[in-house]
Amino acid sequence: LVDDIQLTATEMPAPIGNLSNPFKGVFKGQGHAIKGFTFSNTEENNVGLFGMTNAATIQDVMLKGANVNGNANAGGIVGNAQNYSLIQNCAVIDSYVEGRDHVASIVAHAQDSTVIKNNFSNSEVVSRQYQAGGMVGTILLAVVEKNLFTGKVTCKNSGMASGLVSRIDAVVTPAPIVRNNLVAATEVNGGETYTLIKADWSDR
Repeated sequence: LVDDIQLTATEMPAPIGNLSNPFKGVFKGQGHAIKGFTFSNTEENNVGLFGMTNAATIQDVMLKGANVNGNANAGGIVGNAQNYSLIQNCAVIDSYVEGRDHVASIVAHAQDSTVIKNNFSNSEVVSRQYQAGGMVGTILLAVVEKNLFTGKVTCKNSGMASGLVSRIDAVVTPAPIVRNNLVAATEVNGGETYTLIKADWSDR
């Protein structure tokens, strides 16, 4: 980006990247903001500014006043990040992200050694059924570090809610890394609530 982008009253027809054609490039926001980003399709999976990434880098971009509503893997920046994707130095400000399952303000689902670091959000995250995380919804194999969340998280239908990562979905080797994050959420509401993370196994 070379300047801020105003999208108020303009709804994106589709996220950037999908299951058959994931985003594989480098997106540099250079500190600029995308304002008023809106996407709504409660039947669609992998939604956000970027729907799905594969070995991509997304950095230094801000979403401000965004409104995202999808099905599974609904995120502000990325819906589904895979294969060594890097999401860093991003922010989701004064925004609203909703989905049915795996919902978060930065990345909804992360796997395959994805790295999510140095990001910030003060936004509201709502899951209609399952996992809601302030920064990240669910992870299989990822690094989540040096992120800050100060927003609100709600998981309806007695699902899991967390201020950082809602759930580690399975036992993998090597284990995911979650370290040096700060959660100062205004509210975390759900059937099971956690400040940081819920693991699928007893030792974590």
